Amino acid sequence: MDAPPQKEDVEPYLRIAGMLDAIGVNAPRILARNAPEGFLLLTDLGSTTYLAELARPARAAGLYSDAIDALVRSRPMASSSVPSCHPTTRSCCVSR
Repeated sequence: MDAPPQKEDVEPYLRIAGMLDAIGVNAPRILARNAPEGFLLLTDLGSTTYLAELARPARAAGLYSDAIDALVRSRPMASSSVPSCHPTTRSCCVSR
């Protein structure tokens, strides 16, 4: 990730990535960072999309189960740790 500090702050991304990792949700991992310069080296999630895999009936039930499990595990995090509005756009990401 290349996020020029004068345009973007990587700290919220780092905080949320850490929370997702702590609860075991599959998300890009941070391999290296230079936050003051706005550089992060991240893993990716691959090129296979959920939509493509959901088209395979044998995979759908497991994928839905995994997604619901991730939502359930992330709910306490969302209600207590994520800011209610983005500081730049003021668009709300969590209703309270």
